[in-house]
Amino acid sequence: MMASPNALGSAEIRPCEALPGQVGLYAMADIPEGEEVIAIREPWLLVVDSEHLDETCNTCFAWTSPRRGFTAVSDDEVTLKTCLGCRTVRYCSKVSNAISVNRNGPDQGFS
Repeated sequence: MMASPNALGSAEIRPCEALPGQVGLYAMADIPEGEEVIAIREPWLLVVDSEHLDETCNTCFAWTSPRRGFTAVSDDEVTLKTCLGCRTVRYCSKVSNAISVNRNGPDQGFS
């Protein structure tokens, strides 16, 4: 499955060998340092699946447990706090909480 060159420039979407059943965005040529790789002109919807709600930050997707095929962004342990608005999603920091409150309204967040 390859996206049209107009949509992604010099990149393509294709199956991921490391994660069967998943797809990834791959460069079709070397990309010089500092060059824009992809520009998202309209927001995309990204959500945490139900199975991982209790272990993933709803804003930045930091997680508390290892996942197959992924490495942690830092060695710091992630601590999540439950949203007081919906009591379903979780946030890893005040920054992630503030981003969600600004995006979704004051009923979202833990503080």
